[in-house]
Parts: sequence; structure tokens; C-alpha cells
Amino acid sequence: MNETELQFRTAAFGGFQKQDVLTYLETSAREQAEKLSALQRELEEAKKGKAEAEEKASAEEKRLSTLEEENKRLAADLADREASLSKLSAERADLAAQVAGLTQEVKKLTPAAASYEAIKDRTAGIELEAHGRAQAIEQEAQAKVKKTKAEMECWFGKLQSAYSRLRADLDATITHASGELDRVNQSLEGISREFDAHDAALKALQETVETLSGPKAPQPLPLEEK
Repeated sequence: MNETELQFRTAAFGGFQKQDVLTYLETSAREQAEKLSALQRELEEAKKGKAEAEEKASAEEKRLSTLEEENKRLAADLADREASLSKLSAERADLAAQVAGLTQEVKKLTPAAASYEAIKDRTAGIELEAHGRAQAIEQEAQAKVKKTKAEMECWFGKLQSAYSRLRADLDATITHASGELDRVNQSLEGISREFDAHDAALKALQETVETLSGPKAPQPLPLEEK
């Protein structure tokens, strides 16, 4: 407030006119009250925005926890599939050993079967049957292994895609929340500076009022000559 605005009309018998001073004080108080009310509304809106940002961050943390639990479940399922595949591989190796044993037995029986045509035919039939069974079992085991491998690759692809989406959503959420918090902090700092400025203005106004009402009143301006 400049020096011109502080000059009041003088009364007829010295001093300032009381109504001018009261009007000035009422106007100043009303303006300060309106500014304080506006600042209070801005502060409430900033607090509300901060609360909403914190609530959204909490929801995203819950979502992340749910996805992590799903990831653990899929990892356990994958471990079970790997155990099944290992078991199938062991069964295949056992069948291969049985085939090798049967082959060795056939080789041992072949010299004796040379004199006994019936035994030879029987041995050949057993060998062929065993070989056919071994091939059928091996083909079935290979089919199971291929199927299990394809399922594992499909699940792994889904798991990797879900993780990529989760990571992208989390990064976006963190970036948005960080921006919102920065904006709220800047708004609060601005409000704090506004309050400091208003405090200084009120202090200056109080000092002016004390000066006007104290024993050292300013010299009244001379009356205008008619």
C-alpha cells in the first residue's frame, strides 16, 4: 500500500476523519478475509488431490501383490510340469534298458535256436513284439514330451507377457504418482509463500493502525481555503 492511499481527509478540528479510517480498515479486513478463504480452498483441494494420489498408489500396490501371487502359482505349476517331464524321461530310459536287455537275451538264444526252428521262430516273434512295444512306448513318450514342452512354452510366454504388462503399468503408475506429488508440493510451497506475504502485510497494517491511534499522530493537512 503506497503513501497516497494512507492519506485520509482531515477533520474540521484537526486529525483524520474517523469514517475514512474505519472504511479503510473494513475494506482491508474484507479483502484479507477473501484472500485467506481462497487460499484455504486451494489448500483443501491440494490435500484432496494428494489423498487421491495416495489412494491410487495403494490400489496399484495391491494389484502388484496379486500379480506376484499369480506369478508364484505359475512358477509352482511350471516346477510340477518339469518334474513330470523328468519322470517321463526316466521311464523312457527304463524302457530303453528293458529293450536292451531283451535284445541281449535274444542274442544269447540265437545260437541255440539255430537247431530248433520252433524256438527260433518264437524268439523272433518275441523280439519283434518287444521291439514293436518299445517303439510304441518310445513314440508315446516322445509325444508326451513334445506336448508338455509346448504347454510349458505357452505358459512361459503368457507369464512373460503378464510380467511385461505389470512392469509397464507399475512404471506408469509410479511416474504419474510422482508427478502428482511434485505438483502438490509445489502448490503447498506457493501457498506457504502467499501466507508469509499476507502475514507481512497484516503486520504492516497493524503497525499503521497503531501509529494512527497512538500519541504521535501525524500532522493534519491544512484545510482547503474556500
